[in-house]
Amino acid sequence: MADGDKTKKKDLKNEVAAAQTIGVRQAIQWPDITSGLDPVRLAEILRAAREGKADEYLTLAEEIEERDLHYRSVLSTRKQAVEGLVPTIIPASEEKKDLDLAKAVETDILGRDDFPDLIKDALDALGKGYSVHEILWNTKRTPWKPDRILFRDPRWFEYDELTGKKLHMKEDYGTTLIPLAERKFIVHEPHLKTGLPIRGGLALPMALYFLIKYYDITAWTAFIDRYGLPIRVGKYGRNASDKDITTLKSAIAHLGEDVGAVIPDSMLIDIIESKTSGKIELYKEMADWVDKQVSKLVLGQTMTADDGSSRSQAEVHDDVRQDILEADARQLEKTLNRDLIRPYIDLNWGPQEKYPRLRIPCPDTDDITAWVDNIEKLVPLGLTVKADEVRSKLGLSRPDEGDEILQQAPATVPAEKDMGTALNAEQDKDISELDLLQEDSDYSELSDDILKAVNKLAGKCSTLEEFRDRLPELLSLWDMEKAADILTLETWKARALGDADFAD
Repeated sequence: MADGDKTKKKDLKNEVAAAQTIGVRQAIQWPDITSGLDPVRLAEILRAAREGKADEYLTLAEEIEERDLHYRSVLSTRKQAVEGLVPTIIPASEEKKDLDLAKAVETDILGRDDFPDLIKDALDALGKGYSVHEILWNTKRTPWKPDRILFRDPRWFEYDELTGKKLHMKEDYGTTLIPLAERKFIVHEPHLKTGLPIRGGLALPMALYFLIKYYDITAWTAFIDRYGLPIRVGKYGRNASDKDITTLKSAIAHLGEDVGAVIPDSMLIDIIESKTSGKIELYKEMADWVDKQVSKLVLGQTMTADDGSSRSQAEVHDDVRQDILEADARQLEKTLNRDLIRPYIDLNWGPQEKYPRLRIPCPDTDDITAWVDNIEKLVPLGLTVKADEVRSKLGLSRPDEGDEILQQAPATVPAEKDMGTALNAEQDKDISELDLLQEDSDYSELSDDILKAVNKLAGKCSTLEEFRDRLPELLSLWDMEKAADILTLETWKARALGDADFAD
């Protein structure tokens, strides 16, 4: 453990923000908000939240997530997009000390069974604006490590009135605010919107759309209840008695449940189908429109409702936009490095100049094959690349000692068929016998000399007729001795190749 931290040992291992049976931190004490919610009440709740009193707003945010199935679905999609990524630890350097620190973090932090739950619960901040976890450190043995990491109800905390940006813990029924102890809390505040953290949560703009949809669904249900069923009309004759009329009323009242009815033959029941399909579509269209706005808010995209929407568009609809996913992962990395990784290092090894970093790499939309090809081409030219960055790009973790690893197979040299055959000639099957014969350093193409003689004569002539008349002069311009040598060599090569083909 680091010097200067022994006095905090008791505070580190005990619960500071535990639930209370009485007081401000009760687990169950919050009245229902959404029942009877109207525009005036919603405006009051949101106004109080903007002023720092966010208990009712946080309760509303919780209830919206429970009651609006579409919001819960898309919000879960956004959370699970980050939860599905594989985190990794990058050492500060390749020195042994930094590698050992990174290994310790991997074992004691990343290797925890509840680490995926920490990521999931920390992302509750996407809806509410912030989330809080309390760390209970195990100080019985070295190194000190988190014994438990507990999610805390965000309503147990409140921002200061001066800046609106520094979170405090509530005490004394909320009348007292206590600064959060160092190395005890993980506070995730995703930067979704510039300004106060409490106004950055997705639930704040979602609240209005929830109210619109709540009214729409309520009216839709009442409309169907009143007009959705067929109208049953009973008809009786002038001579019908009171008993007959009572019998007819009873038959009509129970017709929907009993499917059948018994009435005198002098009476008649007509079933008039309701013609309300057009009005029902209005309610449905409103609900669908609200859901699309919610998808844009949470996922950053929605499938278009225009004609021609394809299946591929529908499949993209439920995916989080790449830039949003990367931002969520990057901001969560920052929180965990600041509030969990660094305290763990400081408590056990003291402050460091550089710390190992938690990375939550996102799947890359680039062509991985092309990327690897570029690395393969550039590294031999002198480009230096960090192995951890390559692993991060490919979604691979650093192998531990003793792990079975894949590596390049040793190069093998093909065996010689006979002592008279060169290895390079055996390996390169694309080189023909003619190419090998032409590797003679004295080789020169005959056509080059002819072309030089023709060009020289053409330079002396001014007309085509003159050039034609002087063609015999080419004999004097052409080195006949050299031509004879070239023809002799080429004839020998042709004969050799012919004999080789015949032998085969």
